[in-house]
Formats: sequence, structure tokens, C-alpha cells
Amino acid sequence: MRITFTGTGDGHSIPTVGFQCKLCTRKRHKIPTLGLVFRAGEKRIVHFTDKVLLFSVFCFFSLFISLNSLLALGRNTQKPKLVVLIAIDAFRYDYLTRFEDHFSTGGFKFLLSQGANFTNTHINHLRTSTGPGHATMLTGASGHFSGIVDNEWWDRNLQKKVNCVEDPTKPILGDSKGTNEKTTGRSPKNLNVTTVGDELRLSNNFKSKVIGISYKDRAAILPSGKLANAAYWFKKNTGDFISSSFYMSELPGWVREFNNQKIPDQYFGRNWDKLLDDDVYGLSRADNFPHERNYKGIGIIFPHQIDGKTNEPNKDYYEAFSHSPWADEHLAAFAKAVIENENLGQDDFTDILTISFSATDRIGHLFGPYSVEMQDQVLRIDRVLEKFFIFLDEKIGLDKIAIVLTADHGSGPVPEYMAQFDVEAGRIDTQQRPKGEDSVVIPTTVDSVLDSEFGQADWVEAFVKPNVYLNYAAIQNHNLNLSDVENKAAEALRQIKGIAEVFTRTQLSTGNLPTNGISQRYLNQFYPERSGDLLIHLKPYFVTAGYKNSVDKGADHETGYDYDTHIPLIIFGKQVKSGTYSMSVNLNDLAPTLATMLGVSFPSGNEGRVLFEALNWD
Repeated sequence: MRITFTGTGDGHSIPTVGFQCKLCTRKRHKIPTLGLVFRAGEKRIVHFTDKVLLFSVFCFFSLFISLNSLLALGRNTQKPKLVVLIAIDAFRYDYLTRFEDHFSTGGFKFLLSQGANFTNTHINHLRTSTGPGHATMLTGASGHFSGIVDNEWWDRNLQKKVNCVEDPTKPILGDSKGTNEKTTGRSPKNLNVTTVGDELRLSNNFKSKVIGISYKDRAAILPSGKLANAAYWFKKNTGDFISSSFYMSELPGWVREFNNQKIPDQYFGRNWDKLLDDDVYGLSRADNFPHERNYKGIGIIFPHQIDGKTNEPNKDYYEAFSHSPWADEHLAAFAKAVIENENLGQDDFTDILTISFSATDRIGHLFGPYSVEMQDQVLRIDRVLEKFFIFLDEKIGLDKIAIVLTADHGSGPVPEYMAQFDVEAGRIDTQQRPKGEDSVVIPTTVDSVLDSEFGQADWVEAFVKPNVYLNYAAIQNHNLNLSDVENKAAEALRQIKGIAEVFTRTQLSTGNLPTNGISQRYLNQFYPERSGDLLIHLKPYFVTAGYKNSVDKGADHETGYDYDTHIPLIIFGKQVKSGTYSMSVNLNDLAPTLATMLGVSFPSGNEGRVLFEALNWD
């Protein structure tokens, strides 16, 4: 007999003991060691010739593990009164490092110094967009389990695009007058799995409260889950926070009172100027880059006047407002109102508040991650968080709160900015697209090649990036095999400049894929009932088209490259050991880690692992 001790970490990880066993049919067992510390890759072999001795050692290990687990559970009794998930839409990890010297002491620097900072955290699905990212945060599931394959998809039965949180049976609640709106409803119906918040409420007979808020409906609904008490988001027609009849029969009085303050209106006509002195912004490219998007009169140079080019607050103004830093200030004020009016963190049952700040994403789309505007936005949201943390400390006490900071995805640069350095970059569509269409080039390329190969037909039902949905009726009418049509279309698409790879439904269904991270991320997001027949991946620094129906303006996040997948993940709280952790982490790992901290079951579709390295059982 022999026991092989193998070091797997850097002195902090728990190594395993593996031994080859002749007493049972298993060729190899693995059990934890007695706290032995190894250098990475170091092996120590101990020989045992006595089966009785080996059995005794194994029994001792088992007893030690059981006792240690009980002791750990005994130490893990002080759960937070409130968990605050802070998601910053499109917040690249490098924003924390590039601009750190100019942060306040109580915002990002507070989390970086007092929390567990996982510096190598990535999105493990494609496409990197808001819906899938927010769905993964507290479910631990990628789209192939959660069903959230993108912000929207093509519904073959309804023959139309559907929003990832669309639910016509649950009408929208509330404008400033508290009336119902005759628009498509919203709910977490399309989310197939539970969240940490769902499991928390199930664990204590619904005594915990779970509430989600954001400027985007999907960013409020998906992290908070299927059993949430409420989700609220911003309505750009009225400047109010609204909800859905899924959660309640009418908006609470305190929400109507908050809306009646008309906080966005107080910013009307106000200039967005740089927060700090000009010399600070040398970290960013020069202002006035021609491929930035002038949206709703915001302009492309400082100062930006936020009025929507109108004479009074209206839909155009609220659209402009949502693309400015003021939107984050408004959401933070609403977060404080939620905590105060819902009495979050005030009893013995842990509550969860999910807050998703959307302005960074929208500013990134307009100006790109290397713009002066983006640097200023990051510095401003840092100050918003500083004030919010002060509020949390005064209201509840930071020693009673767990805070998570993360993002749903990163952001690619404006392609024309990279192209000026002789980097291959660009847009697939370089002409105007019809409103509501993601591309003209991609579907017409597929139609053209299939017309030529198989005869005239409407071969494409829809393109909802990155998914091409083929017309099954046309394929059947021509007595064709789906995989043959897929392959012919994929071959043609691969010839388009800027397209790196096209994966087919047949490939994704059978697992016949290249062995690389990009294909695995697409497989993680493939959900047959909602995904397309061709899934397109672009080359680095390419995007499908311009932002907000422009031709050559703005930036996007569509790929599986580092700039789109690398995000922050920082966890702060008594149950966490502060420090920097550089091992590879997926966004999926947040959910089981948080569930462990709260002592509840993992969400039903969880695919992540517990980040035990940072958990504090002392």
C-alpha cells in the first residue's frame, strides 16, 4: 500500500491525499489531508505494508474530517443581516487597476482593501451580454441550464423576438400616477433555475426579503430570482421606477412617493463635466474621437449637456439621462429608500438586495472603455459607492453586512480606435440597418448562398446576434438535411471579414467542437429551444454594427475575448478573509460561495464551485 500526498496549491490551498486501494474495487481514493501544506506540485510518498494500519489511517482521516466539519459549522453561525449584490453593468476588471490612484478611500478602495478580491474572474458563457450575466450571478448556472441565452431571442412559435424577461401575463405596474400600462409584461418566467435568494427564502419559510433594482428590467429581475419579494426598474417614458404584477397588485406607497420627487427632473439641463482636474485624464485617449456616438444631444466632448435636446423632461430626456452618471446617483437614492422602507437587515433573517448600475454600460457603448467619459464615469460611481457604504454603516453596520461587487460582462473598444494602430478591427455591417435589425450582411449572406446552392427561398427567419435562425419550413420543402444547410451557410459566413468562427446547431448538439475556451463558452450557453442554428463569433476588436442604429459609432460587447469576459469579483464580510486571490474563477462560482456563507442549499442549476480559499471559519 502507499499513500501519495500531492501539493496542489501555493501553501494556502487544501491538498488531497490519494491512495491506491486493494481493499475495494476503486483504484484510487481521494480524501483531504490533516492540514499538510505543500508547495505546488510537490509530492511525498508514504509506504504502508500493513492493511490494518492503512485502514486505521483512513478511519482517522474520516473522523478528523467529520469533527472538523462540525467545528466549522459551529463557528459559522454569524450570518449577515443583509447581503448587497452590486453589479456594475459592463464594468471591466481593469477599471479597478487603471484608475485606482484616483479613487476615494471609501468606495472601490474600501472593497479592495477589506474584501476578498478575485483578480482572475471571467464570464464562462457567450454571448457576453446583460441578461445572461445577471442570470448567472446568483444562480451559478449558464444559459444551457438557466435558459437565458441572451437579452432576447427568436421565438419560433410566436414568430417574433422575445425579451428574456418577457411575460405577457404579468402586466407592468405603475407610472407616476400608479396606473397600469398596456405594454408587454415582465417576470422571471423564462429563468429555469433558482437563485441564492430563492433558496434563502425557502430555507426559512419566506421570512427573508429579496429585492432587485436596476435601470434595466432584466438586471433587476434575473439576480433576485423567481421567489423575490419585488423587482423594480426605470421606465424611460416617465422617469419612474416601475414593477410587474408578478410581484404585487400595485406599487407600494413609498415607491410612488419616491417617484413623485421626480429626482431625474432635477438634473434637467445640467452639464456633465469632468469630476477632477484635466491632468488626471491623461490616462485616457483624447476627447472628441469621431467614432463616439452623439446620442440624444449628449455630444462627444465635455461638457455634455443632458437635456435630450428638448425643452422639458420627457422620454428623450430620460433616455439621455440614463446614459449619464446621474442615473447611478438616482439608483443609489432608490436603493437607500428600499432599505429604509422595507426594513432590510433589521431582524434575525438575512435579506438580499441586488443593485445593478447600468450607466457604465450605456456610457461605454457611446464612448468606449478608453474614453475620458469612461474614466470620469468610473471615478463618479466610486464616489456613489462611497456614500452608499457610509449609509449602510450608519443604518445597519458594515460588520453586519456582506457586500459583493461584480459585473455581467466587460466591454470592447471602439473598433476604429484600435484600427488606427494598424490592429485588425472593424464592423461586420458598414451600412445603415433597418431599425430593430442586428445585421443586414449576415442574413443576406446566408440567403444568397443557400439560394445559389438549393434554390430560391426565405432561408433565414431571423438574426438575433449571435444567432441565425434558419427557416425549417423552407428546408423541409426542399427535402434537405438541416446539417447540410447549416454547413453550407456556416462556410459562407466564415468568409466575411471579421467573423472568426461559426458553430452549428449540429456541432453544439453533438459536442463535435474544437477544444478551446470559445467553443466551450458557446456550448455552456446553448439551449436548443431558444438558441439559433448558427452561432457567430467575431474576431478580436470586431463588432456586428454601430450602437443605437448608427453606422460607425460606439462600442459593444459580443465576444469571448478577455476584454469582454474579465470582470471584478470582490466579496466583503465577516465570513470572508480579505486579500488578493489570483486563481481562475468563473462568475458561476459566486452563487455556491454565497449560499455556503448563508448556510442554504445551492441553487438548482448551480455549476460553480465554492471559493473556500477566501471563507473565514475562525
